[in-house]
Amino acid sequence: MVGANSIPFDTLLDLFDGRLPAGTARELEARLADASPQTQADADWLRAFAAARARAVLATPPANLHAALLRQFRPSPLAGLLRRAAALLTFDSAAQPALAGVRSVDVRTRQMIFTCDLAEVAMTVRPSRQADRIDVNGQVFSRDMASVDSLVLRLTRADDLLDISLTNQLGEFSFIELPPGAYTMLMVADDGEVEIDEFDVRLDVL
Repeated sequence: MVGANSIPFDTLLDLFDGRLPAGTARELEARLADASPQTQADADWLRAFAAARARAVLATPPANLHAALLRQFRPSPLAGLLRRAAALLTFDSAAQPALAGVRSVDVRTRQMIFTCDLAEVAMTVRPSRQADRIDVNGQVFSRDMASVDSLVLRLTRADDLLDISLTNQLGEFSFIELPPGAYTMLMVADDGEVEIDEFDVRLDVL
């Protein structure tokens, strides 16, 4: 039950969000001086939150990422004509124990190559600096694509979008501090899409 010297939290929220008429707002501000300790604590918290929200500035993404995302999500009359290919695993160093001494000094590093008609994607999986996390670095090589620059890479897990990356001029990309597991990556270019479905981001695959 709200006491006579208490103000409901929802009413305070409307006050600090500026949703109350000027007269009502002035009346509530006067009542706060004699309000209960809990009401004053709520008011102090909401006042600080409103001030912090007013100072917050959303950073603008880099121009190349912004342009690439617009290309991907803006409706296009050619969207139904884009080529889409599924890239298949054609090499996995974890399945080549005889090459362990050749492929890398770090035996905890894993290389994978995925191939389709449009592109070849090479990935290196290694432990992250954060315990129990994995870093993925990769590079896209064109087989039948106009360019490997500024490709949008969407990483999902169980249909949830986890991260978005963008290739540089050499087709390089990275995803860092991923929890081990199976992921799907969709690579979007102006002239096609490449999907790598359910690939393992793990080192202990054997």
